[in-house]
Amino acid sequence: MRSILQELRGQRAVAGGVSWLVVLAVVLQMGAVFCVIGAVWMGSSSAELFARWAFAAVMAQLGAIAMLLFDGRRG
Repeated sequence: MRSILQELRGQRAVAGGVSWLVVLAVVLQMGAVFCVIGAVWMGSSSAELFARWAFAAVMAQLGAIAMLLFDGRRG
């Protein structure tokens, strides 16, 4: 039981900080939300403009997912 407790405490100590990849993922996620709002607002007059904004939102979302996958603390 003591070794399990020490292992759990060690894992908690390692996961204490926020890495720059997580910060970048949050920034990309905010960019994706901004692009979705832009797609709805600016794309109401043109389907092509909506598609551009929606594509930018999808790319920002994929970038955020990639940053979280590349974060080494998760594995």
